[in-house]
Amino acid sequence: MTIDTLTLISLALTIALIFALISFINVVILNKKLTKAKDEVENFNLNLETSIFQNISREFEAPVSTIIRLIDKLKKTVDTNVTNGYLVDFKMLSLQSEKLKLLIEGVNSLSNIKYSPDNDNIVFGNLISYYQHLFESFSELAEIKKIDYLLHSNLRVLNIYYCPEYLHTLFSNLTGKLLKDSSEGDKVKIEINLDKSLKHYKLVFNSSNISENSLLQIESDLAILVTKKVVRRLNGIFEIKHSSKGEIIYYVKLPLSKELNNQPMGCLTIHKPIKTAPKREYTRDNKSDNNAKINIDPDFLNRVTSIIYREITNTENIIEVISSEICISSSQLNRRIKIMTGMTTSIYILKTRLNRAKKLLTTTQKPIGEIAMECGFNDFAYFSRSFKKEFEMTPTAFQRIPH
Repeated sequence: MTIDTLTLISLALTIALIFALISFINVVILNKKLTKAKDEVENFNLNLETSIFQNISREFEAPVSTIIRLIDKLKKTVDTNVTNGYLVDFKMLSLQSEKLKLLIEGVNSLSNIKYSPDNDNIVFGNLISYYQHLFESFSELAEIKKIDYLLHSNLRVLNIYYCPEYLHTLFSNLTGKLLKDSSEGDKVKIEINLDKSLKHYKLVFNSSNISENSLLQIESDLAILVTKKVVRRLNGIFEIKHSSKGEIIYYVKLPLSKELNNQPMGCLTIHKPIKTAPKREYTRDNKSDNNAKINIDPDFLNRVTSIIYREITNTENIIEVISSEICISSSQLNRRIKIMTGMTTSIYILKTRLNRAKKLLTTTQKPIGEIAMECGFNDFAYFSRSFKKEFEMTPTAFQRIPH
């Protein structure tokens, strides 16, 4: 083989390699263009979907809020001695309207999930403390429904960057759904576990005795749809499992904002067992029957608390309203509440209002003055003093804490 022949072969191979390299580069560029086009189409669909959700929720939100206000107004104006049947109808209308309002709020949550990382509210802090705070916010609901409520974490401190808005939505949706679907005596357990790789952590939401009918509705439930979008936004994994024991398990795996070098030490367990209120006795006010005893049923305080929440903006005669609905005198009401809580009726109402205000400061971005009014405080200075006395910080300071 001559030198000219070898030169030609080398030249041909070089040209072939150049063409192959050019083809490879073209394929890479084309793939990037296709990926970009796919992302643009996906973002367009998401924006279109978001726009539809927002328009639907806006159309329904105002009418439903108006209906709720009118029902509450009518309930207060009707004669309770004559129209008890109507009061039952009003109560049913209120419940269904509140459910519809919650559904609209869920649609709003679904439409407000951002897909651009530029606007995410990222903070740095102890993630476990934040989850502990979210867990505590549902303690009252678990206590009212008499559900065994437990949080366990295999680490006590995990200082990383995280987005409170997304984690709040995720945790509240799954915990709220489990508590809503659970019955008296059930157990709801939440676990936080750091993955062995130190690159991810897992959230496991577990509840016993969820019926098959509830399970069939889970996939299409609005709270689950919102959660799936949040987890997807956080580049995580979400799964729903059902055990042979009738337990429903929500499994969430999320990446850490930074890889850890060492396994953090310590663990955390918070248990809120079911409180069984013992039956107590007290003497009637009626002087002709001083020796008679009355048993207090365990649901008494729950009934009173529900009325306080419903009448929370009533600053004129809320004690009289409670007494009338429970069918006892104001003095009997005061005695019963004091036996069960150690507080007078007025103090118990005040603490209930303050706890409601605390929850709104945690879960909403409303002005503090508006929250005070919604919770029955017409005097902002009095609200601020009472809040600081109860929680050892002012409402303003509490609202500034990352929740």
